[in-house]
Amino acid sequence: MTDVDEPRPSHPWGVLFTILGTVLLDFDADACQSPARAYLLDVTIPEDHARGLSTFTIMAGLGGFMGYAMGGFNWDATWLGEVLGGHVKAVFSLITFIFVICVICTVTSFKEVPLDVIECDALSTETSPTLKEYLLSIIYMPYSLRILCLTNLFCWMAHVCYSLYFTDYVGEAVFGGDPMVIVQILYNLFIAPEGSEKNELYEEGVRFGCWGMSMYSLSCACYSLIIEKLIKKFKGKRVYVGGLLFYSSGMLLMALCKSKFAVIVFSWTAGVMYSTLFTMPYLLVANYHAANTTKTDGGNQQKRGLGTDVALVSSMVFLAQFTLSLCMGSIISYSGTTTAVVCVASFLSFCGSITATQVLYLDI
Repeated sequence: MTDVDEPRPSHPWGVLFTILGTVLLDFDADACQSPARAYLLDVTIPEDHARGLSTFTIMAGLGGFMGYAMGGFNWDATWLGEVLGGHVKAVFSLITFIFVICVICTVTSFKEVPLDVIECDALSTETSPTLKEYLLSIIYMPYSLRILCLTNLFCWMAHVCYSLYFTDYVGEAVFGGDPMVIVQILYNLFIAPEGSEKNELYEEGVRFGCWGMSMYSLSCACYSLIIEKLIKKFKGKRVYVGGLLFYSSGMLLMALCKSKFAVIVFSWTAGVMYSTLFTMPYLLVANYHAANTTKTDGGNQQKRGLGTDVALVSSMVFLAQFTLSLCMGSIISYSGTTTAVVCVASFLSFCGSITATQVLYLDI
């Protein structure tokens, strides 16, 4: 009973900085992609948009593969993990080092044109919209853009189910582990010892899940190599709808199989979804602007900006994360199993494939 009577350690500052760091990392990683894509589409001709976006996605896939692979290693068993203070510290230290190097290479690789030179350009005769006009252009978006945003919302919700909760699903549903074996005694909660069998199984499952996610990132890079050719051969609608149905089928089969083999194999379907997410919506937005089909339904004739529409489509990732954060815990609690994660992902992807059939594809 002496172990039971000992108070649990409290780490308020550790919890605070962990939450703050997670929020900032997630927000920055997603927020920086919209201006990057807008810049990419702005400096390339319409004929090269598909190639540029697929190249962008290839790099994202390779980066994700490296990141998830780092999480898959057991750094506690290496000298580097001992030097840096354990598995978590080793992973974050390596990622921080790589990130700083990449940022330095990015900001020094191209000399930016000064703003005063751009503003003095004689060809820049368009008047800037007021804040009211800008906000109205967001509210009264074209029908084609509304459908595309809805499709992208379903797609991101389906993908976020996988990317945020997948390792938890593998650790619990596939490996049979339990991260928090809780015993309630006299209204007090006590966590099971860290070395318990259930916890060890869960940690092993999380590490194995990282390898599954590294496979999805690798498949994203591989699929991005051929998506441009697929669009030219089968047209955008078939590639878009087919990619979503492929992911939906993969998640459904993973939910039914619940094996290590299924975790690795069907994770490749998530790469197809990720590549589709990073390519098709922005290719369509670029085509809308190139074909001048972005007139609004609310009578506002102010010319829409490419960057604004790219940001609108990209903002669906934040809405997807917020929505799932509110309801996913309740869904798992109600179903009693983390298998609900991949089932919900399959269903949402299927919904996305239905709305994708209503998207305006023009000549893609």
